[in-house]
This record gives sequence, C-alpha cells and structure tokens, in this order.
Amino acid sequence: FSQALENCIIHIRNGMQYPNITNVVIEFDDKKYGTEIKSPQEKYFELKENILRNNKVRGYISISYTEKREFLDEEGSLTREIAGKFSRAIERNEKQLVLEKRKKILTEKNKTLLQLTKECGESREKLHTFFKAIDDIIIVIDRDFNIIMSNNTEIGESGKCYKKIFNSESVCFNCPALITFETSETGELERQYSKKSFFLNSYPIYGADNKIDKVLEVCRDITAYKKMEAGLLQSNKLASLGKLVAGVAHEINNPNTFILGNIKIIREAFQDILPILDEYFSQDAQLKIARLPYKIFKEHILMLLEDMVNGSIRMKKIVEDLRNFAKRDENILTEDVDINVVLDNTIRLINKQVSKNAVLRTDFQPELPQIIGNISKLEQVFVNMLINASHAMEKRGEINVITKFDKATDEIIITIQDNGKGIDEKNLKNIFDPFFTTKRKQGGTGLGLSISYGIIKEHKGNIKVTSVIGKGTTFKISIPKNK
Repeated sequence: FSQALENCIIHIRNGMQYPNITNVVIEFDDKKYGTEIKSPQEKYFELKENILRNNKVRGYISISYTEKREFLDEEGSLTREIAGKFSRAIERNEKQLVLEKRKKILTEKNKTLLQLTKECGESREKLHTFFKAIDDIIIVIDRDFNIIMSNNTEIGESGKCYKKIFNSESVCFNCPALITFETSETGELERQYSKKSFFLNSYPIYGADNKIDKVLEVCRDITAYKKMEAGLLQSNKLASLGKLVAGVAHEINNPNTFILGNIKIIREAFQDILPILDEYFSQDAQLKIARLPYKIFKEHILMLLEDMVNGSIRMKKIVEDLRNFAKRDENILTEDVDINVVLDNTIRLINKQVSKNAVLRTDFQPELPQIIGNISKLEQVFVNMLINASHAMEKRGEINVITKFDKATDEIIITIQDNGKGIDEKNLKNIFDPFFTTKRKQGGTGLGLSISYGIIKEHKGNIKVTSVIGKGTTFKISIPKNK
C-alpha cells in the first residue's frame, strides 16, 4: 500500500505543468508519504484536497510549487478528482477487507454447522434417546411443516406440526418456524391452547448446500410458570398499591374530618334557624332561599344535609378500608393458629348474617397441624369470603366449609364452596385486583379479596378459585404447616 502511494506521488507530479518544481505530499491515517517542504518561504501556491471516507477526513493530498507559479484550473480539477478516486479506492479496499473477514467467519461457522449436521445424522439413535429424556416437545420439520423427527410418542414422526400439536388446520399466526425458514434466524412465539400456555422456539438446521431445509422446534408448556407469574404480579401490585393508598387515605381523611364536623354543626344550626325562618315566612309568603320557594327549601334542606353527612361517613369508611389494606403490622406471624378454631369463631360471628341467605355446613378434619400466623388477619379472610358467598345467592342456598391436611404437599387446605350464581370468566380473572367489585351499587369497595389475597400470601399460602355460572363458586386456600 505504501509503495502504491509513492508511485501515485510520481504520477501526480508528472501530471502537473511544472513537474520539476512540483512537490506532492499525501497523508493518510496520520502517516505521510512524499517530502513535505518545512519552510513556508519555499512553498508557493498550494492545492489541497481532503481524502474522505463516510464523510470523515482520513487524510489529504497537498500539491505545491517551489517557485512562484500559478496552478491552472484544470490542475485544481485534477487534484479533486484524484482525491475522490483515493476516497473511492479506500472505500472499496476496506469493504473488501470487511467482506473477506465476514466471509471467513461465515465459512468457519458453516463448516462447524455442516459437521454438526453430519454428526447428528450419524447419531440418530443417540439423538432420539436424548430427545425422549426431555419433557418439552421437540420436533424437526421440513419446509412444508411435516414432522420428520419427534421426541413425543403421541406426536409421532409424521403429519403437520400445527395439526399434531395444536389441532389446527392452518399454520400458526406468527409461526416461529416460518420466520426461521424465511430469515435464517431463531424464532419464538407464545400461544394459548386448550386453557394452557405454550412457548415455542425454532432453530435453523442447514443442509449440505448451506441452505436451511429443516427447523428444530421446541414447544414448552409454561402454564404453571404463567400462573406463578400472575401471582407474583398480583403480589407486586398489592405491595405498590399499599404504599400509594396509605398516602391517599391520609390526604382524604384530613379534609373529610373537617367536612363531617362542619356539616353536623350546620345541621344543628338549621334546626335552630328554621323556626326563625318560619316566623319570617308567615309575614312574607314570597320568601325564597337559594332561589327556591321557602316551602321547597325547608322540605329538602335537612334531607340534603343528612345526605352530606352520610356521604362523608361513607368516605370515612372507604379511607378506613384503604388504611387497613395498606397497614403493615409488626410481628404479624407470631401466634399459634388452629385453623378449625379460627373458622369456628368466624362462623359464630357471622352466622346470623349468613343464615339469611344460605345454610352453612362444615366438615373439619380433626386435629389439624397448627401454623404460626395471625389469627385476626385469618379471621378477616374467612369473614370476607363467607359473606361474599352468602351475597352470591340468588335464592336461599348452601355454603360448605371444609378443612383437611394434605400430607403430600404438607399443607392445610380450606375449601369454601357455594351454590350461588357463579362468576363469569371475564370477572374471575380480576377478582383479586384492588378496587375491582361487581357490587359497586351495593357499596362494595373492591378491597376485600385483595386484602385476603395479601394476607394468605403473608402466610406463604395460595388462593385458587373456580366458578361455573349458575352452579356456584369454590375458593381453595392452601397454607403450609410449620416446618
């Protein structure tokens, strides 16, 4: 490269009208070629053009005379053309170097892939043994989505992948295998099927011609993971909301206290003022207050004040619920808890209210193992769920409360069943969300089940709910016993 630049200097010098007094210097990437005139007195007139690469200056070409001679316009044009050719030549050279480097890398990768493909072909039986040891569904498909290899006996090694795995008549929307065939890149897809969640990954398999002729696809059942993720998300939502509502409740409570106190004073004041207004009205039948005839005003004012008091009390109750929701007790899990005793106490407390709508039956396993927890909090959970169950009755129904110890999981299981109207699937997904309620008109705040969910999580437990419209709802609470 250096010799090529030196040769260029000779040609550039010979191309000028006065070669014998022409001095040419080329600088490229901080390295100079040619002899640069050190003394400014020896340099007369100069042509200088930058050498560019991607609009960045990489060097320059400098042409000067050592005697007082002027350059022709053609020489200036020639210098610019030479600088441009240098720039294009450097671009081509560097692109070629990059391409050769990439080609070398790709060649090595292809050699490795070809070798791996060959070894896989020679070790088919070993590959089958390896496949069958994996729980995930692993298949190899061709470009027509025909299964040619599988680790799952039910799937087999024939038929269309979308038919065998998802019982579909067409290729999956956003099919990862299709993406891999088209782009040579790995693909992924999350899909719901038969109330289960699956995650698909696809990987290219290269043939002897270095083209993708097969794809390896992994189908993993992530249903349990998604449920765990949903539970974790719910816990995080509750934790974040707890911090938020504590501040909101405080800000609402202060002005509401003033409002409630002032309204009560105003209500008492009107009880004293109305007799005076009555006397005044007896003298002036046209009396109006707040643009209303006095009779209408008198008829409604106390009612309006009473509504305002009730509304303020309602706000106070909501604030108390918010505070309870956000409250973090110290040493909350310190009591020896017998779940059967807690349920007995809870049922005695609410039996009169529940019995208006349902018959409450119990089936407790005797001598359940005790847990360390918080009795009042667990009572709060059971009160909330039993009252909810009684409210779900469209006619007089039945509520069953069952306890048992599951030795296999080392957990105490509390089941609360009702034969009420049930919960539709859309609402079932949201019942543990804070402020979600289907009883807004009846005064529900939507905090009961959210608080219950958080309490059970504090006890390292879990709540599951199933429901059928018209047949009822079942809450299943599991709490691990003490280790």
